[in-house]
Amino acid sequence: MQKIKYCVVILTHGRAKNQKTVKALRRAGYTGEIILVVDDTDDQLDDYLRLPDVTVKVFSLEGEIARQIDVGDNFSRTHKVGRKGTPVFARNACWQIVRDAGYRYHVVMDDDYTAFEVRINDNGEYCTSRIRRNLDKFFEVSFRALIDTGITCLAWAQGGDFIGGRENPKTKGTKPWRKVMNLYFMDTDKAFYFPARLNDDLTASIAEGQKGNILMTTPLASCIQTTTQKNKGGMTDLYLEAGTYIKSMYSVLHVPSAVEIREMGDKHMRIHHSVKWGHCVPMIIREEWKK
Repeated sequence: MQKIKYCVVILTHGRAKNQKTVKALRRAGYTGEIILVVDDTDDQLDDYLRLPDVTVKVFSLEGEIARQIDVGDNFSRTHKVGRKGTPVFARNACWQIVRDAGYRYHVVMDDDYTAFEVRINDNGEYCTSRIRRNLDKFFEVSFRALIDTGITCLAWAQGGDFIGGRENPKTKGTKPWRKVMNLYFMDTDKAFYFPARLNDDLTASIAEGQKGNILMTTPLASCIQTTTQKNKGGMTDLYLEAGTYIKSMYSVLHVPSAVEIREMGDKHMRIHHSVKWGHCVPMIIREEWKK
């Protein structure tokens, strides 16, 4: 079987001296090319260009791709949320960057991962097993799944998806879910569009799902991230300023038929989005109901 040619793409901003994901990738055994995608307004651009062991690609926030994106608001650039330092521009720029680099397949990541873990073992049981030295193998298997199933995008879970451990419903078996976030296995021949200034990952999951495209997250493996509020740079400042209400409202604005705002939490409640997937993605009806 021919080996799949792919690269890892990391979206990053303001963290030239704190590339956690690069370190985590090498520590776990990834041996391929790493491409850092940086916008041309980053104050640390020169520092990025001096980094070893990575390829740095710069895109313009005033370029054609950025102008085509519906950010979902009319905030000015002086508004705290109106700044363009959000991942949605980089996500949409990645497709062409990867093609120009000579790849069709690629993994897209954020810059704040500390590790990668197996979450469901060969017996279908929940576990937490750190991936060490053989990450290439896990990536190869994930791309095989993407190709063989014909789906649009495959994502790995996040550490936070498994809060509660074995009591969490997501740890029961290997069933995937339709929301994709953070770590994506992509095919440039199946490029899709990320909308919205914030919450672009969830919004893309819903908007593409409505079209019949299949974006799925597997619970078999996950990336482990730094707590957002404790990791300086990137999106941290914007999340702290905007709050979860504004962030969640972008998905409501783009897909109001399937997303609403709700309180979530236990003792400390916060505003968050809630998706009714039955209103969003096409469902397969069992053959027995055929007329």
